[in-house]
Amino acid sequence: MNNDTLFKKKLSLLMTLGSEYSLPSLEKEQYLYRFDQDLQIRLGHNFWTEKWENEFPTDREKIILLKGVILLEKIYEKNGARGLMRGSATVTTLVFKQVEEKKLLNPRLFAWILLNRSSNLYTPFGGMKYSHIKNYAEYLAFIESEKSRESRTRETERIHSLNRERKEVEKLKKAEDYKIRIELTKDRNKFKNKLVKDYFAKNDNKFLDDIISKKLPFPLNLTPIEEVNAVISKTTQLSNRELEMLIASIPRKSASHIKAFKQLLVEQLDSRPR
Repeated sequence: MNNDTLFKKKLSLLMTLGSEYSLPSLEKEQYLYRFDQDLQIRLGHNFWTEKWENEFPTDREKIILLKGVILLEKIYEKNGARGLMRGSATVTTLVFKQVEEKKLLNPRLFAWILLNRSSNLYTPFGGMKYSHIKNYAEYLAFIESEKSRESRTRETERIHSLNRERKEVEKLKKAEDYKIRIELTKDRNKFKNKLVKDYFAKNDNKFLDDIISKKLPFPLNLTPIEEVNAVISKTTQLSNRELEMLIASIPRKSASHIKAFKQLLVEQLDSRPR
């Protein structure tokens, strides 16, 4: 007997089991051992493929097949062949999902499944989370709650994904803004340095007057130390009032060489007669 003939013979026997709910002898029952696995190997393990559909094209055949594989597990259990029961890998899950997808499931069929299934808690739903279900109404309610939970989970994941994308955009924007600020700072510093250089290149002896009148065209801290040192001797020519105004014009928070210049001015003022 070739493989195709053997498969057809066993399939016919399985469909008899699914339609009549029993087989005439233990020998016939044992003849079907592992045929649920053979079905998966031949037609597809995890999905209802075109091969499955070609073999069981009608609604009636799908229902009979479902009953057949459920009763086959029961036969394993009855005959002490529990080792052939495949837990979560049971073929009943695949067939059950197809029957459900085709909207063939109803309270009567559902009650028959619960009444005739083996002790395998994965039969026929494919998950332990269904083990508490006692009737079709409970099943429908549980399915609806699972859909709602999955919907909430998807929405939560969507929000998390959007937040991650937003943070990534903000991170990139901050990096870009920082880069722009650095470039702007460099440009400003170049401009200020040129301003300082051009100012002292004129050398028109207005530095001290511009500090006092607050007309210096750049921050005082940018003044090179050599330019500060160059005007120290000129401060002795200032009146007490001018010296006081010069000291007052120098901010407390200044560069170290400007602070030193201010301290020198204070000491000079203190040494003068009042």
